[in-house]
Amino acid sequence: MQIRDIFATQIREKIEPVVKVADRAPAVVKSELANLVVTPQWERHLHRVLDAYVDAADRENEQGIGIWISGFFGSGKSLLMKVLGILLEGGELQGQSVHDIFVSRLPADSPDRRDIERFLTVIRRRLTTTAVGGNLHSMLADAEDRLPLIAFKLFATQRGYTHNWPFAWAVEYQIDAQGKSEAFRTRAAEAA
Repeated sequence: MQIRDIFATQIREKIEPVVKVADRAPAVVKSELANLVVTPQWERHLHRVLDAYVDAADRENEQGIGIWISGFFGSGKSLLMKVLGILLEGGELQGQSVHDIFVSRLPADSPDRRDIERFLTVIRRRLTTTAVGGNLHSMLADAEDRLPLIAFKLFATQRGYTHNWPFAWAVEYQIDAQGKSEAFRTRAAEAA
């Protein structure tokens, strides 16, 4: 027997030293979730966040939904942000539910497992979420920008919308909601 044989996961896999929150390539995300080690501390924090998230949705208090993650360099903020975003958005990766992949990483004897599964079921069935994350400092175009404007810019950029002019975003959003974005971009390019 060799040391690598005692690990639950394949330790031969390459593990990136830095988690890239914006890297949502299915193979990368699936690998990150499949190799995730959920500690009791992570479990408690995830339980608290998911409970509050579902509770805010039950009370139809969308203004009360927001998650702020802070910590020291190397403390796991990026991984936590990425995993939370993936769980809240839901969906599938290569034919497998992201929730199922995550739940498989919880210890079988976890006291919070059933609650977390229930929260994820509510999120999957009743909520539509777009996780917006990134480096706030990189979005500071103006020292006067307030947090809601910075969050808006991150959201707009992620969706491919104009982020410098909120009115333009409102128009782009309506065009996108009608499924006419591609036609709009084509006509705009022709007119330019």
